[in-house]
Amino acid sequence: MKKVVLPVIAVLVIGIMLNSVLLIQQTGKLEEAGLKIVALEGNVSALQGSISGIQGGVSEMQEDIAILEGSVSGIQGDIATLQGSVSGLERSISSIQGNVSALREDVSGIEEKLDYPLAEVVASVEPAVVRLETARGSGSGIMVAQMGWVLTNEHVVSGVSQVRVTLINGETYSATVYARDTVRDLAMVGVNSNQSNFPVATLGSSATVKVGEEVVAVGYPFGLKGRPSFSKGIVSLAVVRQDDGLDYILTDTAINPGNSGGPLVNLKGEIIGINSAKYVGVGIEGWGLAIPIDETKAFIQAVLR
Repeated sequence: MKKVVLPVIAVLVIGIMLNSVLLIQQTGKLEEAGLKIVALEGNVSALQGSISGIQGGVSEMQEDIAILEGSVSGIQGDIATLQGSVSGLERSISSIQGNVSALREDVSGIEEKLDYPLAEVVASVEPAVVRLETARGSGSGIMVAQMGWVLTNEHVVSGVSQVRVTLINGETYSATVYARDTVRDLAMVGVNSNQSNFPVATLGSSATVKVGEEVVAVGYPFGLKGRPSFSKGIVSLAVVRQDDGLDYILTDTAINPGNSGGPLVNLKGEIIGINSAKYVGVGIEGWGLAIPIDETKAFIQAVLR
């Protein structure tokens, strides 16, 4: 009987010991699990704190966005106001430009009607009128470019190539005939000089010439020396075609031998024609012919190019 009980007790003791060991192991695991839970709870708390911080940042950002939206709305309002001001300014500028254009037209109209005293016309034109001498005679010319280009009648320099040019101040230069238009009776003479500041005339327009308009013929008639002579008259007929098929301005200004090649000037001091010839005969008091200046401009430019 004793032999049977001892093994049973031994088994029980071993079982108890094993259970104790297992219990100790499970207790250790529970403690470890508890520590992990505590750590996890700490992490959760920290995470919740971070979330709270993020939510606070989001709230602040939302407030900033709201402020920014308000500022943008204010800027948009300012832009709208500015655009309205710009539109108003553009209308004002447009109105001013219209007024300036109207004023320019008024000034232009006044300038067209403005005539200068005869003495001023003489003073403005006289320096550019030159005396031409050739082996065959003398005539007049008008300086049209500062390099020393002189416009005259072709018949003044007909048959010669060398010319002597004398200015109002007495300066004399040799010159060469560079271009001729025998049909229109025009010639261009170039002064042989390096000077580039010769006095030049102001070319007007023969298209605006009116009958009855006062004009002045300028030149060196009869080979006179010194200052050119001036004779005042009116436009008898505006640009008209003669029997030779060419257009002329007809005037009653005194045009005499030697005046050929000199300018016909309006009372603004502008050259409107080149004195070319005159009618003579029984019953004719004096009717001068001038080549319209507009017909000379292409000829002048062709030489100056």
